[in-house]
Amino acid sequence: MPQTHEQTASWPGCFTTTHLPYRSMLVASNNDPYCPVRTAGAYARAWGSEFVRLNDAGHINVDSGHGPWPLGLALLQSLGADVPAAARAVEPA
Repeated sequence: MPQTHEQTASWPGCFTTTHLPYRSMLVASNNDPYCPVRTAGAYARAWGSEFVRLNDAGHINVDSGHGPWPLGLALLQSLGADVPAAARAVEPA
């Protein structure tokens, strides 16, 4: 796994720059060592995603000390807010 932005930048073509065909959200931190916030913002614009910028959250994962995250859950739930309840109640395969 890359340890710095310089290593991540060496992954050409790993991320699509096409507008996504569904509602999406990109949450990024202003001090993520893997992805500068300006790069994250550029992906959000290209994807047509809502962009949520967090201050000093580092890389947003458990290894960075993040545990239960009520804001993350609320952001996730907000993505389904405009989806009819019947469409959200999908039976597992």
